[in-house]
Amino acid sequence: MKLAQWLGLLAIAAALYIFWQLRQVLLLIFTAIVLATAINQLVRQVQRLGMQRGPAVLLSVGTVLTFLISIFWLIVPPFVEQFQDLLNLLPEGLERVEQGFDWLRDRSGQLLPEFPGIDGGRIRRLGEYGAD
Repeated sequence: MKLAQWLGLLAIAAALYIFWQLRQVLLLIFTAIVLATAINQLVRQVQRLGMQRGPAVLLSVGTVLTFLISIFWLIVPPFVEQFQDLLNLLPEGLERVEQGFDWLRDRSGQLLPEFPGIDGGRIRRLGEYGAD
């Protein structure tokens, strides 16, 4: 490679590194642009109904915030409740997995003749994972 190609490659690598370091800020800027564009479209629709821009902006932002708060209010409580149920059921689920490993380890000698193509050592090792 020539010097110019090496410099080009180095410039691309440096640019990628800088973009990677700024990714959170760039993501916030992109999100702000998308939201501003969407709200601006809503403001224009309200202005077409005869309202001035200031009150139309206030109405549009208020509507969007009310919608987002309503969605948050409807989704978060059931999610928290289901997550608590999951945490309560987790020990029972782990116990069932351990029982499955114990059953597999105990029955591996009986199962192998039924499945002659399966390597018995692998099944026995699988059963050892639940033996703690």
